[in-house]
Amino acid sequence: MYIISFIIFRPLTYVIPFRTYLGLIKILSYLTSPFYYKRKHIAKSIFLLIGDFSTEQINTVLREGITNVSLFGFMDFYLGRWRPDICEKYVLVEGKEHFQQALAEKRGVLLAFTHSNTFNAAFPCLGYVKKICSIVILDSSERLSVSRIHAKIRERLWESLETVSYTYLNRGEAVSLKVRSMLKEGKIVAISADGLHAGKFLSVPFFGKKIQLPTGIFKLSTLLGVPILPLFSGFDGKKSVFRVWLGDPILSRTPEEAAEAFIDQFQQHLRKYPSHWTGWWRMKLIKDEKGEDVFQIHSI
Repeated sequence: MYIISFIIFRPLTYVIPFRTYLGLIKILSYLTSPFYYKRKHIAKSIFLLIGDFSTEQINTVLREGITNVSLFGFMDFYLGRWRPDICEKYVLVEGKEHFQQALAEKRGVLLAFTHSNTFNAAFPCLGYVKKICSIVILDSSERLSVSRIHAKIRERLWESLETVSYTYLNRGEAVSLKVRSMLKEGKIVAISADGLHAGKFLSVPFFGKKIQLPTGIFKLSTLLGVPILPLFSGFDGKKSVFRVWLGDPILSRTPEEAAEAFIDQFQQHLRKYPSHWTGWWRMKLIKDEKGEDVFQIHSI
């Protein structure tokens, strides 16, 4: 669907204004929302597992979230046409002062997010960063797969932005060494704080239960003395804007303390913008080695 949409909708970015394009995508989101039954089921099961929201809240959030879920994919097609005036009008950044606070440490910054593809385009346009280098892990086993073609399209789209470049690493290469060197140079490194493929995990309190988070990002922060800056994003259908939420910088003594501080802010954000749950594919409850219930997560 993404590949077919690329062929149909990418040319429209050159002939219609952004506001019109956004309106068209919103209409398409409503029309395609019934086909997201699988994601709706997954999102609802997540809400029920957490047990922190009423039935009315869950239904409202699912309705709003599912109709907005395709916006991020379609907005990819507008890459290369993003301008500062568009970003200033259609991207709201909450917590700008936290960004400056983290940079003031002059030790580099770990920008930790759960799922976001807005900041890559918006941050350079808004003057937060000058250049983004995306580290891409290559997997030779996926050369002919649909997901590989999908990834190639996204790669070409992102590279159409002058502010984005790519560094390619083969699976198994020392990604952490690359990240460490960038942090020591005082750069901002954005890392996903979710995933199933980490070697080690931390379990911290989350909505009355526990959640697993990859250890690496929090260990790097405490080892190098680099602040973690939480970043979460989603689409506000009522105001027709993309929201980027920057939390308080985290600089803790231990990886466990850093992970707890991150997940505290994650919970605050999700209570405020619960429709962002629908941007997630999976969250399941498993038993850890102690027999306790622990959430295990990974995003799209």
